[in-house]
Amino acid sequence: MTIACFPRSPRRIGAGRPAACLLAALLLAAAWPAPAAAAPPQEPEEPAGGAALDEAAVEEAAAPQEAAAPQQDVPPPAAAPLGVDLDHAQATMGRLLEVGRAMHAWARDTRLERGRRQPTSRMPKQVRWDRCPGVQHAELEELLVPAYLRELPTEDAWERPLQFCLDRRLAGSEQQYGVRSAGSDGRYGTDRYEVGGFPDTSLDADLVWMDGYFIRWPEPQ
Repeated sequence: MTIACFPRSPRRIGAGRPAACLLAALLLAAAWPAPAAAAPPQEPEEPAGGAALDEAAVEEAAAPQEAAAPQQDVPPPAAAPLGVDLDHAQATMGRLLEVGRAMHAWARDTRLERGRRQPTSRMPKQVRWDRCPGVQHAELEELLVPAYLRELPTEDAWERPLQFCLDRRLAGSEQQYGVRSAGSDGRYGTDRYEVGGFPDTSLDADLVWMDGYFIRWPEPQ
């Protein structure tokens, strides 16, 4: 706001006019609001945590992000075949023992019923499976379940059929009852067995139980 205190012609200025004009200017200046002071420049705020972003982080944030590859379920590594077969061999040996004990108990009770004495038993050196008459699962089940077994297994741990043999007359001195598995390869190697263990790295061998004993079984090497 401008106050014109002096006329254009200096000849018309009175003696008291400058003082009155100055007083009016001071009164107007006091009543007129002062302009706001310029705000000082603000310092940039630091990010949360108190650490300032460096240039590399800024460039990384500004760079376009690549689409993340979809996550896929990775299957667990397959167990070694030898370890799997060893577990199957141990489980199969348990089934052979379970069936063998039941057959042995049946033979003992049957001899007692027929008035025969239990023969002296000792581990043979060799056995012949083909000298023991084969018997079907259903026929053997009638003899053993439920008196001697809750359930008669039909397969080994490789899910292949077990083989059974039984001489119902119990007249012979050897090869009267037994159960066997063909092992990991599913093929019977022979009908004549030398009694003894075989390396547990050769689990395609037959597993055999006869007349109260394991005839063929895996042994740790």
